[in-house]
Amino acid sequence: MNPRHIAVAFAEGTLNVTGVPDINFVAKSAGELRVPTGKIVACDPLGFSEYEPFQGEAPPGTYPVTLYLARGGVDYRVAYAKIEFAAGPVQAWKRALRAGENEDAEGYAVDLATGCFMDNAAAQVMLDRWGESGEFSGELSSNMNNEWAEYIFDQQTGLNIIYFSSGYGDGSYKSYWGFGADGHLLCLVTDFEVPEGAAAWNARPAVFERSNVSPLLRGTAEIEKPKRWWKFWR
Repeated sequence: MNPRHIAVAFAEGTLNVTGVPDINFVAKSAGELRVPTGKIVACDPLGFSEYEPFQGEAPPGTYPVTLYLARGGVDYRVAYAKIEFAAGPVQAWKRALRAGENEDAEGYAVDLATGCFMDNAAAQVMLDRWGESGEFSGELSSNMNNEWAEYIFDQQTGLNIIYFSSGYGDGSYKSYWGFGADGHLLCLVTDFEVPEGAAAWNARPAVFERSNVSPLLRGTAEIEKPKRWWKFWR
């Protein structure tokens, strides 16, 4: 994680990156996440092969999820996804790790251009309902009407998952706990490494037609229209 990059994103500012158009950030609300156990899972929910929660706990509650979209030229990407537990400036970042991982861990693997946040209780519901068969992939996909979505597992309790497109697509992405000056937990952020990958993406061979790119990735005018990113990554 680059603290300067994420500070600019949180402020919805403009980032200058050598060799690419300036990157402008805009924040979008993706909904509120129910966190009954305080243990949070971040993974590719369509692949759902890494469903262990991070070590450490957030206070149980309901928290806003914000996506920070990065625009460079005509290209839009989800650069950062954040759960906010409390307001305030982040003074320190710490890797969010699963049991048995260390600082060298690559982050969670994405194979279907999708990331998510959910409580460990929701992950267990997914396992109980669908096992590891992958059948849930179609149900979650059919629920999409934007570049991010919410799926509610239990209408009575509101237990849910919030999922979204992942930067430039597939890869391995790290998450971080953010703390205030007094050590109080403020947020959990997944970094999709968009500013770091912008130069390589813009230098790629011109074989990725605009017609194959989600409308969200083409510009702000279409940002609120229904769209389904997974079609463009398979």
